Amino acid sequence: MTRIDTTGLRVPHHLSRLRQSVRAIPPGLWMTAVAGWLALLCTKVITPDSTIAVLRPVAVFAFVLIGPGWAVAKCIPLQTTLERWVVAVAFGMSSVLLVSVGFTFARNDSMELRLVILAAIATTASVAAMYRAIRSTTSDEAVLR
Repeated sequence: MTRIDTTGLRVPHHLSRLRQSVRAIPPGLWMTAVAGWLALLCTKVITPDSTIAVLRPVAVFAFVLIGPGWAVAKCIPLQTTLERWVVAVAFGMSSVLLVSVGFTFARNDSMELRLVILAAIATTASVAAMYRAIRSTTSDEAVLR
């Protein structure tokens, strides 16, 4: 395998700042943003008569219990990890309840669509938390300069 010598190449300033900003995002936020879509993928790929069919309810329940709530809790400035877990579980369960009530009123029995709505909530809140993490690192760099 040949290596390309990049010592003489200069990275434009805005690209290096973008790379630093992306590195400032905690990996947990990336996982939270993708978790709902992975749970939905599990419901589509794993058939009910499969030998690993037990993974379907486990993946969905784990996401529904913690996923949307954890993403929203990362947007709120909380002091302790215990507070973050309490808010995550409380918001996760209440968001499931509200989405289910809304779909019941609309007379829509689609569980997949409910999971899509919850995944969209988790992704949106994760993106907001990512933006907040990037903004806090750039403001910290501004203070250090």
